[in-house]
Amino acid sequence: MNFTLKNRIAFYYLLATSFLIIIFFVSLYLVVYNTVYTHLDEDLDAEALEVSSGIVLMNDSFLFANPNEWKENEHKQIEVNPTFIRIVDLNGKTVRKTENLLETDLIFNPALNKKNYFSTSLDNAPVRQL
Repeated sequence: MNFTLKNRIAFYYLLATSFLIIIFFVSLYLVVYNTVYTHLDEDLDAEALEVSSGIVLMNDSFLFANPNEWKENEHKQIEVNPTFIRIVDLNGKTVRKTENLLETDLIFNPALNKKNYFSTSLDNAPVRQL
């Protein structure tokens, strides 16, 4: 397959342009992906800190120092950016969960003993979980 000089130049130009476009869009995807997940993870951290600071463990039972936290609208409604909370004991039994979870539950893995972010689905909708 012999290309003329003009066709070779056009072919190399096409390859170079394609390569640059691929690099640009992969970079753009990675920046947006990392930005979105970083923002979601920061929101999860803030909510977890707020909830955990209001929990007191007494005689192997949970006491909630701020019961108004559970009555916030973000925990009752399923909105654009809902917040779901589920508190479990060491055995994985649900102690308390927000009203917007209804009959569903968030995933709990007792083998994880440190903070772990992951994406999953809840009623066929994607959610970010801590």
